[in-house]
Amino acid sequence: MLFALLTLSVANPLLTSCDDDDESKVYILEKEIEAGLLADNSVVTDTTCISATIQGKLLHEEKLNDIFDLTDTEVGIQYIKEEDFIANKDGQLYWHSVCNHEATLSDFKLQLDYLEPGTSYLYRIYFTTLNFTLYGEVKQFTTLPLERYLSLEVVEQGFLSMKFAGLNRLDDIFEDYSEKDIKLRIYIEYPSYYNDFNPTLKGDSMYFSLTNNFSAGHTYKYQLIASGKAKSGFWETLRSPIKTFSTRNPAEYIYLNEPSEISSTSAIISGQVDPTVFVAFSKNELNLATVYYSTDINHLSNIETCWTRTNEFEMTLKNLQPATTYYYKVRARWDTSYFSESLSYVDDFYTEIHSFTTK
Repeated sequence: MLFALLTLSVANPLLTSCDDDDESKVYILEKEIEAGLLADNSVVTDTTCISATIQGKLLHEEKLNDIFDLTDTEVGIQYIKEEDFIANKDGQLYWHSVCNHEATLSDFKLQLDYLEPGTSYLYRIYFTTLNFTLYGEVKQFTTLPLERYLSLEVVEQGFLSMKFAGLNRLDDIFEDYSEKDIKLRIYIEYPSYYNDFNPTLKGDSMYFSLTNNFSAGHTYKYQLIASGKAKSGFWETLRSPIKTFSTRNPAEYIYLNEPSEISSTSAIISGQVDPTVFVAFSKNELNLATVYYSTDINHLSNIETCWTRTNEFEMTLKNLQPATTYYYKVRARWDTSYFSESLSYVDDFYTEIHSFTTK
């Protein structure tokens, strides 16, 4: 087994000044280690996303007492992230340590804090006297994922607004939790420019309803950040993985027909917009639709426009070249005032680029 390692570390005084009897004890101990002398029945309990408790005992305390005087022994736990162990197993490993001076070989219970959510850790029991340190078998445990305590998903997607709902069970790990300790961070320009919002809490649930905080057709990053005093007494800050969401894109509601009446020198581009999205097009007012086209897909430099009082548009492209492929896209103007009481501006949205070939 890869992680079933047993180690004997002898301090310098024992190496330099021990007598023959001491050397025999070390030799005997090494043989006993091979026979499983350092086996322990430790188990991991009370695991959360940031902590775990390890308790148990060494199974052969009497044999150890026969070899060494264990009256003045420190018992502790060393632990390391499994990914760090694998990445550095042939080099220098840095194990974190925690000890309990009241623990004994036959009864130890130690808590590990400041752990990372959803992470696999390796640990081993150790005990130390004046002259030597012994390490037990390396074992493994995994902290619970943060989503067991804190999660958030988009439940309603708008053009200028978003609604989120999620789970909030921070009182399971925080002893001094209040509403202000949790926030939703929306990154406008990741990672430096962001806005923070506080939730509406209801039991184990939380909600965010954000209006007029976004632009239509944009993608944003978001993250939950929660801080508080953990039940261990330590101050903890939890950060969920960064996710993305997108507001509804009005461009998806511009519908193009297939180009028609294609000849060697002309073609008709037509289509319609969804009047529930491009509301101004349903008000019997003059609205502008524009087609951009060219033989160069990267430079649609030619323009043809159409003024319409309905949600339909039609534009004729003239003076085209025979047997030539043209690329085009259509623009429609979207009025925010129909979707917000506090915003009033017009934004341009474009279809994807399409193509046709003249005869």
